[in-house]
Amino acid sequence: MKSASIVVPLVLLNGEYHIIFTRRSRKLRFHPGQVSFPGGFIEKGETPVDAAKRELKEEIGANVEYVNSLIPLREKQTITTSIKVFPFVTRVLSTSFVLNSDEVEDIFFVSYEYLKKSNPEKIQIAGKGTLRYRMPKLVIWGLTARIIDSSFNVIDTLICYKGTI
Repeated sequence: MKSASIVVPLVLLNGEYHIIFTRRSRKLRFHPGQVSFPGGFIEKGETPVDAAKRELKEEIGANVEYVNSLIPLREKQTITTSIKVFPFVTRVLSTSFVLNSDEVEDIFFVSYEYLKKSNPEKIQIAGKGTLRYRMPKLVIWGLTARIIDSSFNVIDTLICYKGTI
């Protein structure tokens, strides 16, 4: 089974936390065109943390020197491709991004508070239950939606405990 790391990156814009999403390139073999988080396969000799930092830099140009520590979430698995995924939450301190067009078509910033107040729909994919968030001009579903849903308590705790991430 292949393993991957992804990052739920938070950025502070105009005094409010936003989660950064990407739209995967349609040229990619796995999940082309889908809304996702920065991430990718763990390469030989890498730890999940190493891969997460590398993918942040490769996909959206986030300078890992400006990334706070990576907080692990519970390990997940994709439904259709059975990829084991190690998700992390972090705050990206820079608001300057350079997209890798081979991997990423677009970048989105969605208000954390807006997402928390949204109620995801329960849906079935390949006979298995998952979630879908519908927003104006944006649908987030599958693993990305399940990771959003599982990250709220961690993000809330970090915000309350430290006042900032």
